[in-house]
Amino acid sequence: MAFDLNTKQWAKLLYFHEKIDNNVNELDSKSRPVYFRVHIGEYCFVSVKDGWDYVQIFEHLPEPLKEFAKYMCPACSYDPHREGISISFNDWRRLLEFIPTIHEEYPELATELLTHKWGA
Repeated sequence: MAFDLNTKQWAKLLYFHEKIDNNVNELDSKSRPVYFRVHIGEYCFVSVKDGWDYVQIFEHLPEPLKEFAKYMCPACSYDPHREGISISFNDWRRLLEFIPTIHEEYPELATELLTHKWGA
């Protein structure tokens, strides 16, 4: 499975990675109810919530754009309001471990992270 993030979305995902990780840990330990959702750019969101042992990264189009997408390409298999990926908690932790390697291989991702400041 794959899901594409642009450099700004990647940077924003990393900006919020500690909050995401804290919610993953809370959900994993079942210490409190969890419903966390954050917008990481364009129509892309990250979600951690009760009942799902995954970090979900998904695209969610507003209703008018959903209808437009259906109208423009009725035969397309791409469903823009249901596209995304679910990452197990273990894979999420592994992804965080690989961030330095990813940034070494793709320095433009690290540069994007340094050029933006977002409010929490």
